[in-house]
Amino acid sequence: MFKLQEIFPETDRPLQKTIVALLALVAFSLPFKFLVNLFIVLAFAAWLFSNPFKKLVTKTKNTKVLLAILVFYLLHLIGLIYTDNIQEGLFSLEIKISMLIFPLLFYTEEFSAKQHLFFFKSFVVGTLLCCLLCLSRAVFLYFSIHENHFYYEGLSWFQHPSYLAMYVSFCCAVALLTNMFSKKITYVSIIFFTLFVFLLSSKTGIIIHFITLVFSFVSVFLKGNNFLKIVGVSLVGLLVCIGILFFIPAVKQRFQNVYTVFQSESIDKTSAESTSVRMLIWNEALQIIKEHPVIGVSPGNANDALYESYQKDGLTGAYEKKLNAHSQYFQTTIGLGLVGLLSLLSLFATPLLVNKNKMVFLFVGISALHFFTESMLQTMAGCIFFGYFYSLICFSRAKQSAANT
Repeated sequence: MFKLQEIFPETDRPLQKTIVALLALVAFSLPFKFLVNLFIVLAFAAWLFSNPFKKLVTKTKNTKVLLAILVFYLLHLIGLIYTDNIQEGLFSLEIKISMLIFPLLFYTEEFSAKQHLFFFKSFVVGTLLCCLLCLSRAVFLYFSIHENHFYYEGLSWFQHPSYLAMYVSFCCAVALLTNMFSKKITYVSIIFFTLFVFLLSSKTGIIIHFITLVFSFVSVFLKGNNFLKIVGVSLVGLLVCIGILFFIPAVKQRFQNVYTVFQSESIDKTSAESTSVRMLIWNEALQIIKEHPVIGVSPGNANDALYESYQKDGLTGAYEKKLNAHSQYFQTTIGLGLVGLLSLLSLFATPLLVNKNKMVFLFVGISALHFFTESMLQTMAGCIFFGYFYSLICFSRAKQSAANT
């Protein structure tokens, strides 16, 4: 438990205390989507009144990481120069505004180790409450109208299943690496989160969650040279995964679809099934990239270029749903070319070179892997998560104490 004076020290100015409270509310409300934008605006307004610009020009630590994320945002701003769809280009900037606000805020402000941990704990508790509410709703609907809402989009009430699965995986990593709870609560939470990820039935989410747990447990047990525990946890995790895949029909069917797609010689272009349509979309994305390799078609024109390609090549399923590239790497390269792709990759490479600790590695790993199958930075849910925790982990002076415990 936190003591109030540890989070809001008497020595802090009222404005500093306000910023801390608002940032904790951002983390807590992120899984629910509503109110999070209001808290971001209020936190940014409080930051502006804290006279941050002097610190912005005088601070020298972690400037490379700050530049990496600012350049990525700046490229989207430059993209307005050569876009035909100004409205979509401005919308792209609006969606990504948190990737400008949070880096500036966390770069200039100083937070204690307790405050740093408080932000993480707020997110974990918020995500846990979100999952419990989703399950409660599914139970209520099952007994009231006899409908099954225990899987995938039916279960994920507030977020798309892929995003919620990403949040949950990160919560498990944070809980293990920071020791924010007792061991009993940590392990019970991880078991609950793991079962919830399987119910979400996000194929990428399940795979990344398993990788995250293995890496996190190995990191924890290696400190105590508990090699038998490493082997034991890995085997138990593997058996649980296999068991769930065989005994939960909805999850088994989604992975069976992947196997079917890779076994088939051709893919039905009218398909809207997630794996099939991704394969089709990525092929269209590659064609667009080949035609505009250096600076792309602009972020504002990226989706329009995809829709036009879907129509031309008969991808009726993708066109009817107006699907984006479903991979942030393809989406960014379509919009900003290889210049944009290099900028995106630098977001991952720079903090790994500057801040060599487990928390940075896990956050970068979870984000980078999810970017393969989802255009995470095309939505508020993805941008706020990435901008907030990228900045919290990379810029806080407490990062070493929190990440290396």
